[in-house]
Amino acid sequence: MIIKSLKINNLQLIKSAQVDLEKINIVSGLNLDSPSESGNGSGKSTLVLRAILFCLYGYCEEGLKLVDLIRFNEKECIVEIDCSLNDEHYKIIRKIPTQLQIFKNDLEIQANTATIKQKMIDDIFGDVNFFRQYRCVDLKNGINVLDLGIVSLRKTLMAFMEDYFSNIRKNLLAKKVERERYSVDKKLCKHYLSDKRKLILKEGLNKLVDIKKELQIQIRDAQNSISKVNGEISSKQKIISYKQAETKKAEEGICPILKTSCNRIGKTLSEEDKRKMNNEIDILRQDIKSLEESIIGDQDYLADLEMQFQDLDFKIEKARRKALRLESAFQFADYKYTKADIIIYDEAIKVLDTFAGEYIKEWLSSLSIILNNLLNKLNIKIEFTADKDFMRVFDNGQILKYDQLSTGQKCFLNVVFKLAILLQQNKSGIVLMDDGLNTLDFVNFRNLIEITKTLPFQLIAVYQNNNEVVENIKYFKAIRENGESKIA
Repeated sequence: MIIKSLKINNLQLIKSAQVDLEKINIVSGLNLDSPSESGNGSGKSTLVLRAILFCLYGYCEEGLKLVDLIRFNEKECIVEIDCSLNDEHYKIIRKIPTQLQIFKNDLEIQANTATIKQKMIDDIFGDVNFFRQYRCVDLKNGINVLDLGIVSLRKTLMAFMEDYFSNIRKNLLAKKVERERYSVDKKLCKHYLSDKRKLILKEGLNKLVDIKKELQIQIRDAQNSISKVNGEISSKQKIISYKQAETKKAEEGICPILKTSCNRIGKTLSEEDKRKMNNEIDILRQDIKSLEESIIGDQDYLADLEMQFQDLDFKIEKARRKALRLESAFQFADYKYTKADIIIYDEAIKVLDTFAGEYIKEWLSSLSIILNNLLNKLNIKIEFTADKDFMRVFDNGQILKYDQLSTGQKCFLNVVFKLAILLQQNKSGIVLMDDGLNTLDFVNFRNLIEITKTLPFQLIAVYQNNNEVVENIKYFKAIRENGESKIA
């Protein structure tokens, strides 16, 4: 991203300003409201950092609210950036109170919410965290990784490649977990999944159920037939019992009222009557015997039907269990991976981890080459190591830790470190530099500018040394007078 122009209205000290930017832009300041007429408080940081960070990301530094960016006694502020990226022209306009507009090739990009529009900006230009960390050199709004210590530096550098590899590793691990979860060894049902087999089993089960219903009818008919004969037998047995009881009463002179023997009642049953009664009982017994014999075949038939019914019931239950198991098998349709499938992804993760370690070493080696090329004019050399120090600094052959460097050396190293990171990531575009560059003497400042000229970056930087200038770059001066900063 290259910023072509920047328009500011009512942003802190700046009431109105429009600046056209080139590849290298240096901003100095003059505060006429200060007795010493220093550069502090002149509006340099507002132009270089606050305006751009606010317009791109709606960002204001910690401790401030967006309304704090509005110029005193004004109700709104507006910042507009005209920029280009990959031969596309963009215009971003952000206002307070909150309003965000994005134009691409003079056509406004429509979106329902400011959040969606901000996501578009992040996708095009990178998110605010990356911008502050690698496109800003500043004590407040920037994140100077080298100043955070070796541990933070190691994590930051590793994160570039580890994020890339971790995404691959995450995908491989997800595939491995999926195969472990849907392993055939975890199937609760081992049956072959076949819709045809399921249909045949269902049809067979229905046939067995139909046969069972027919058997139930036959069993019921046989039971009714046997029950009818048993009823006849029972009736005849009752008649026999009744006749025997009446004969006994007649022989013993049982009183029909008292139901006991009575001497006054004589024996009334004659021999002829007795013989006749016995003959009737014998006939009844013969009938009972004939009936009992007649149902033996029916009882055998019923027993056979009942055995068939029990066997059929067992078969139906067995078929139903098989049908349920087959039905449950379809719940495991995705359980198709073998141990070999799991091993493949397990090995792939191990290979990736090994490769990632070697790749990161090569990446750091490549980064050190870029860094050392940029640091050549400062006569400083950087080396990344595998030990706890992680980074060694060679100053004229002397091995130093980062904290042993001078303030100017640290500043120079911080700048070229971020440039090297961007180059390593094949990125170009804007780089902002505020507090800190004044720690560089003019020679090293000029060296830094000459380095930047050869790189695919647009530089907007604050440098307060007004005595000497670098040729062929654009200079701005923020001049504050009567509480208003104007850009000259």
